[in-house]
Formats: sequence, C-alpha cells, structure tokens
Amino acid sequence: MLKTNEVEEMEANEKTSVDEWRFGSVLMTFISLLAGAVLILCVVAIAMMACSIVLNNSIWIAG
Repeated sequence: MLKTNEVEEMEANEKTSVDEWRFGSVLMTFISLLAGAVLILCVVAIAMMACSIVLNNSIWIAG
C-alpha cells in the first residue's frame, strides 16, 4: 500500500512539474522576445538620436 501511494504521489508530482515547466518555458520565451524587441527599439532610438546629432552638426558646420 505504501509503495503504491508513493508511486501515485510521484506521478502526480511529475505531471505538475511538467505543466509548470511548459508554462515556464512559454513565459521565458515570451519574456526573451519582449526583451529582444525592447533592445532593438533602444538601439534604433539611439541610432536615430546619433544620426540626428550628426546631421545637425553637419548642417551647422555647412551653414
């Protein structure tokens, strides 16, 4: 009886851990994609700022 109960508990724990792992992996994928998008947006914004500063300086020098 004890062995069967232990086996049932282990199987139940395995099922919950698999569900948690699936949810965690989906969540981590979503977070990593979101972080990647934010990083790309930051890089684009910094590049645009740098370009505008360079363009303003060149126009200032040309003017």
